[in-house]
Amino acid sequence: MSPLDVTRSMVDGLGAEGDVCMKCGSRSLGLCAPLDAATLGDMAADSERVMLEPRAPTFHHGDHVRYVYTLTDGTARLMRVLPEGRQAAIGFRFAGGILGFTPGEEHAFGVEMLIGGRVCRMERCRPEQLFRRQPLLERRFLDLHARDLA
Repeated sequence: MSPLDVTRSMVDGLGAEGDVCMKCGSRSLGLCAPLDAATLGDMAADSERVMLEPRAPTFHHGDHVRYVYTLTDGTARLMRVLPEGRQAAIGFRFAGGILGFTPGEEHAFGVEMLIGGRVCRMERCRPEQLFRRQPLLERRFLDLHARDLA
């Protein structure tokens, strides 16, 4: 059985959410890669898919943290506002990247799309609840962030 067939069989029974998840960049590369159909369905039900135009901000430096985002399609630029008011690019994220997960109450940087794309967003408290129930998901999350730091 090919890897695509395995993935397809894992999302059977999710209906329209399965179609969305099947085409998602995070399904093969990001946070959702190790999830079984039940957990994937749980995440899909608790998240909202949002289309973003080129140069559209996902959130701004200093905004109150309300959501955690998974970039499902497109390329995003991470920016920090410097003391003199200029913006500096501090990184880039691609499909499968996680945006906005921070221990603070405000975002330490802003994110804007370089090209049009999509994000999956969920309330800030939701990932931590999922981590408690799904240790594999928490491990995947830590692996993705450790890769960013390496």
